[in-house]
Amino acid sequence: MFRSSTSPSCCNAPSPHPTDRHTEPVSFLFGGSGRDPRDQELAAANRRRERKFARDIGDERALARGDEPRYRRPGLWLLAFIGVVLVVGGYRAFQGGGTVPITKSCTTPALAIGVSSVGTGSDLEWSATGPADGHYLLVLDGTPDRAGTVSGGAAASSGFVMSGCVTHSTYKVKATTGSHQVRLFRRTEGDYSLVATKPLTVT
Repeated sequence: MFRSSTSPSCCNAPSPHPTDRHTEPVSFLFGGSGRDPRDQELAAANRRRERKFARDIGDERALARGDEPRYRRPGLWLLAFIGVVLVVGGYRAFQGGGTVPITKSCTTPALAIGVSSVGTGSDLEWSATGPADGHYLLVLDGTPDRAGTVSGGAAASSGFVMSGCVTHSTYKVKATTGSHQVRLFRRTEGDYSLVATKPLTVT
């Protein structure tokens, strides 16, 4: 009987030593250090450009995703509020800025002043109401002629009309100390006529 002459070593050869295998980490799978630094710089530059654009357009959500301080741009409601304030302020400046309350009347002229006593050189706020037609003039103590030249006192305003039957303004008082009269005149045809008056003490 024949026996196999095959040596056991031919089939049971020792496997290679584990250290002979390639054991370096695969960077693209496991996030190793194989990333190009230039790609990181490019990504950082892109993020900076995106944040700058978000600030320019007021994109709050985009800014909230970053770690930089949030920059708030004025909202539309704030801009609208500022616009209203400017319009109202411009209208009041055109009217003279007075704030003295007065009951509006388009039939009966009336005059109101902010205070009954004021220091010389101070501003006196006043309001007037009356028919929209005709020309008006505010005078301290005097009387205007047909041309509006005041004698016996001083003009406290230039000639004006009652747009909307009411007007407001401010007069810088330049008078000696004592008792005075603030007088409202109206001219429709011919001369000015006295239509309202208020006493004023200058200190």
